Amino acid sequence: MNEFPYLKSINADYIDELFTRFKQDPDSVDPSWRFFFEGMEMGEKNGASGSSTAQSLSEDQVTTLSSEAKVAELINAYRETGSLMADLDPLSPPPTSGPFVELSRFGLAEKSLNRTFTAGKLLKMGPATLAEIIARLKKTYCSKIGVEYTHIGDLQSRQWLQDRMEACQNREELDTETQKFILKRLSDAEGFERFLHTRYVAQKRFSLEGGDSLIPALDRIIEVAGESGATQIVLGMAHRGRLNTLHTLFGKKAEYILTEFEEEYEGSETVGVGDVKYHMGYSSDIKTRFGKDVHLSLAHNPSHLEFVNPVVEGITRSKQRALKDKQRLQVIPILIHGDAAFAGEGVVYETLNLSQISGYRTGGTVHIVINNQVGFTTDPVSARSTTYATDLAMMLEVPIFHVNGDDPEAVWYVSKLAMDFRQTFKKDVFIDLICYRRYGHNEGDEPAFTQPIMYQKIKEHPTTREIYAKHLLTCGSVTEADVQSYIDNVTNHLTEAQKTTRAQKPRPFTSSYDSKWSGLKPSVAGRELKAVKTAVDEGVLKSLIEKLCAVPEGFNLHPVVKRLFQERE
Repeated sequence: MNEFPYLKSINADYIDELFTRFKQDPDSVDPSWRFFFEGMEMGEKNGASGSSTAQSLSEDQVTTLSSEAKVAELINAYRETGSLMADLDPLSPPPTSGPFVELSRFGLAEKSLNRTFTAGKLLKMGPATLAEIIARLKKTYCSKIGVEYTHIGDLQSRQWLQDRMEACQNREELDTETQKFILKRLSDAEGFERFLHTRYVAQKRFSLEGGDSLIPALDRIIEVAGESGATQIVLGMAHRGRLNTLHTLFGKKAEYILTEFEEEYEGSETVGVGDVKYHMGYSSDIKTRFGKDVHLSLAHNPSHLEFVNPVVEGITRSKQRALKDKQRLQVIPILIHGDAAFAGEGVVYETLNLSQISGYRTGGTVHIVINNQVGFTTDPVSARSTTYATDLAMMLEVPIFHVNGDDPEAVWYVSKLAMDFRQTFKKDVFIDLICYRRYGHNEGDEPAFTQPIMYQKIKEHPTTREIYAKHLLTCGSVTEADVQSYIDNVTNHLTEAQKTTRAQKPRPFTSSYDSKWSGLKPSVAGRELKAVKTAVDEGVLKSLIEKLCAVPEGFNLHPVVKRLFQERE
């Protein structure tokens, strides 16, 4: 027993108490202890009728109990720190090991790998060898998805996440049609950027390239939202990927985007020029793959990257009020951030701080961080004091999913899990889409001046579409003809749109406020607003005053407040 001093004296009494409670009601003890007691069949092995105690355990039983406890600690260590070993960076290999999960830290050795442990039940896999347990943990917490959730204090939401993730090992088996859909959407996103890059050389567009998985992520979020009763999505984002999102997700006609690059359209008193295409909002009605109608609204965005956050929350709240959406299921806010901006701008914290206050709550926001791993020209290590760009979100005790942007199936799965969490618990949720920026801050910059090593890697790195197409070709989900057709369709469509743009020279177009505000027209020279009579009948005003100053029967006002009411009336 000298090897296990922590099982002596008061610890032994504690184990004895747990065992007594277990015999009375197995559900009254933590599942880890319940599994140990069940697996060891303590009552029978001790040869006593329910009176076994921790002090009377044999040396072998104490050794077994100790080993099981160590494996349980190892499992929790993977849950807590697995993200630090995950394969998250498309440009670099994952860590080969993690100090927090070294076997020696838990008093385990390599020879234990082939031993069977009841602790496997903690992962819903039954008794299993230590090697099998570790393999499952690595697949769940250290693959292309890293999850931070053990900081969550709410047991229900924490257990919900844990059960969902460990049951499927944080992976979703996709049918061929879904795989083809994802590849098509990646082709749409990449094709759009490639077209602009070759036809409008060096013009600023704030390319999405490197973060292409944003498009299927948004597709999945909206799809799941529609299935869970949502009818409207309010989206806020800065410049990066905005034009791509407008065209690929919102369905804004290519002609209206290309005319802003051509800049040959006739002028308008109500539409400006310059960077307007990266700031203007938009709205449209789309239909999901499953036939659900969803209205999308993209908020206008100022140059200050994150100022749109509280604006989106306010728009969402007002829409929820208009729809009497007290459950906050019908209108859902989505905010897309940059990694450096999310970590560095105070308005982010201010907005998050209000998220669970009743007067401001919108039922949870889905946050996506397009993590380019660089802020303008700055390395993360020189831009923030935290491990992850999303560490600020820990304050809310909600899940943070870090996902490799080059694995669109992992992004697809995480997007559903995030949306399901939001709809279930009405809290914010974060997706840290770890990717890269194929070009500079804008396409007129040369990023190799300040990031030569990173951009040498990027130059040699295949696109997300190329990686996924190769994967689907290998597993037989698509043919070479399928892959090429997706690319050709995008190029042909945009080429025809460019011809139409140059022939017709359409003005830039925005659909914002088309529904509720379509009757409002801007005041321009020669069409000033006319004076409007705003007087109200005196009787109406008196009636309103009486109602404003009325005190409910049986409600006792403070004497000072009562006097104020009387004076007001």
